Amino acid sequence: MDVNKPINDLDGQEDSKATEETSVSLENSERRPKGESKSVIQGDRLKAIEDIRKKFKSQHLNSVKGALRRATNFNLDEKTDQFRGNHNVKFQEKYTVHEVIGQGSSAIVKRISEKSSNEIFAAKIVKIRDQESLNFLRAEYEILLRLEHKNIIKAKEFLVDDETGTAFLILEYAQGKCLQQLITEQTRIQEDIMRTIIEQLVSAIKYIHEKGICHRDIVPSNIIINNETNDVKLIDFSVSKIFKKELWSSSFEKSSTRKKSSPLLPHYPGLMLTDTGTPAYKAPEIIIGVLYNQSIDMWSVGVVLFYALSGYRPFQSKYLDKIYKKISAANAKWDPVAWKNISYEATLFVKCCLTKLPFLRLQTKEALHHPWIKGIKLQTEKVQDNKPLRKCVSFQTKANKSKENSNENPGNLMSTILS
Repeated sequence: MDVNKPINDLDGQEDSKATEETSVSLENSERRPKGESKSVIQGDRLKAIEDIRKKFKSQHLNSVKGALRRATNFNLDEKTDQFRGNHNVKFQEKYTVHEVIGQGSSAIVKRISEKSSNEIFAAKIVKIRDQESLNFLRAEYEILLRLEHKNIIKAKEFLVDDETGTAFLILEYAQGKCLQQLITEQTRIQEDIMRTIIEQLVSAIKYIHEKGICHRDIVPSNIIINNETNDVKLIDFSVSKIFKKELWSSSFEKSSTRKKSSPLLPHYPGLMLTDTGTPAYKAPEIIIGVLYNQSIDMWSVGVVLFYALSGYRPFQSKYLDKIYKKISAANAKWDPVAWKNISYEATLFVKCCLTKLPFLRLQTKEALHHPWIKGIKLQTEKVQDNKPLRKCVSFQTKANKSKENSNENPGNLMSTILS
């Protein structure tokens, strides 16, 4: 059987075989003595059909299991740990399952403990509908194996249960609550706390950008905050994209399961086109449908910070098309009452992130040395006018002009900008 052949085609082949065998069985069932009733003959027909269906259903499931087993049989290069997908050890034999700690459209996350060590982990559980659903979870695991940052969730192993058709991505267990829960409980988050959270979040985003990865779904529910230390963990790389493939080994390219671009579509290194992410946090260029780069993550950071400080999202409507229209125009709703007690520096940071033009948008290196992150007080100006936005553009312009003279030194860069 061709492993790459769509499962639907396999169904069609098996159905045709089933039909042929069923017709033969039915012909044999009609060869009975004349005195036998029609009801008995009809019952034998139904039984023959059911037997054939069970037989070919079993064959089909075995074919799918074989395809899944072959699809996950690969290794990464020698510089990294080998792929730890295991089909011999059952998930239930190795781990004890506890309560549900998260749920998405295609996956459920549960707290688990390893039986041998009693160590706590999180398991992202996906029911494999087809090979594509397995491929996406495997790609997320491949990406997480390459990342080593204190503010990014770590992956432990990847298991596939062939009998139940279920895949398990075993992850580090991040204690605390997601930022969305904190906003729901408190309505607004204190500015000093958000400064600590955003600094760690931007540090993680800067790291993955340098690794050639764009997260593409920076939302409050994907930011875990430790209740005691305010330490941040960035999670859920399910829609992340590698935009600098030259930074990754050839073995990853061979094992990558993402669809290759069409030969009719021009190749633009470092740019992406897929419409993905959470609607309210998408950047304008995604909604407009043009090529975009990793700066979409910083737009999402601006939306997250806006929401956490003010208690409401910048682009609101009952209808999705109206939300998209506001995002496309970068037309955020600035309520003077909600922003009255928020510092000018924090407002400037948000506006620098929510800049429509990507090349003027605040980038990760600049963000980590922004006056708000560094605790530098700027001249106070009114939030209601356009001066913060104009100052944001001026900030970016100076930053771009100063890069060559500063030799990419963020400290010298920031001093030049503030001069």
